[in-house]
Amino acid sequence: MPRAALTLLLPLSVLLAPAGFAQPTEQPCRIWSVPQAMSYKGLCKVTRKGASTSLSAPHALSGERKTIELNPRGRRKVEVMGRSGDGADNSWGEARKVGKSCWVGPDFGLCL
Repeated sequence: MPRAALTLLLPLSVLLAPAGFAQPTEQPCRIWSVPQAMSYKGLCKVTRKGASTSLSAPHALSGERKTIELNPRGRRKVEVMGRSGDGADNSWGEARKVGKSCWVGPDFGLCL
């Protein structure tokens, strides 16, 4: 494809992408939750949209993917929600930021 055509297509692809759209990236993470009987250390799919972040990782026991959403709730605090592969939501509760990229709640934690 000629360079001029690529130059024209690139701005068009930016215009066609939905607002706030973020491509997921894979990065090392650690997730643990006592109530969810979950402990995972490995690669997570991480998506950032605005101030919110979501992590997707396989559940250690069942192998089904689990998505965890972190939504800001003030300075250094987030509300953490879990979503299973079948779409069921459950609140994990509030977590506080510890260090550069960890959030710790009363019986769970996540680190990127």
